[in-house]
Amino acid sequence: MKPHIFLPDAEEDVRLARDYYYDVGGIELYQRFGEELAQVIERIRENPEMYAKEDFGIRYAPLNKFPYAVMYRDLQPLIQIIAVAQHRRRPHFWQRRLS
Repeated sequence: MKPHIFLPDAEEDVRLARDYYYDVGGIELYQRFGEELAQVIERIRENPEMYAKEDFGIRYAPLNKFPYAVMYRDLQPLIQIIAVAQHRRRPHFWQRRLS
């Protein structure tokens, strides 16, 4: 399993999403979001090529029960998580994070 790192902005994406789910659904929804996110990241780490490359060579791994996706790239020897984005967010908002 490959190691992974979050860009600081991606960490902030996660914090904002978890805070939102805590506000609307309490600790249970907060935890469910965190658990599903962890499962998706584990799948990415086990098989980074599971998801097709899309724009800018970035791969998108959707969460199943929440309207979010993990945007990442495989930077041998680790996975870089660029964004954890809500589906309604403007497309490619994360591009500036690639530099």
